[in-house]
Amino acid sequence: LWADLPFFAVPLAVLGTGIGLRKSRWETVALGSCWVSYVVVFFGLAVRPTTPLQETILERFHMQPNLVVAVLIGIGLETFTRKIGKVCWLLAAADLGRHAINVLKLQ
Repeated sequence: LWADLPFFAVPLAVLGTGIGLRKSRWETVALGSCWVSYVVVFFGLAVRPTTPLQETILERFHMQPNLVVAVLIGIGLETFTRKIGKVCWLLAAADLGRHAINVLKLQ
């Protein structure tokens, strides 16, 4: 289920879930319940494949729960980049201030 996702997907999904729960609890709970119900119901009712054809058909449905996770990863990535952007601006401003102080000391 998670084999195709990169290593940083889980932390971003957790961050996205946390941010989603703070901003819009109803939508995040709806997404989470869709994911849980799909995984539990579909994989619980799916017949275990006995032939390669049946296995290939079932593999197509392994990607669908990742769609919900991808939405949460997107929320987490957007939040992460927004926070990093603010930190980068603060660091740049601090570096500029340090440079200005050094220039004033030289005069």
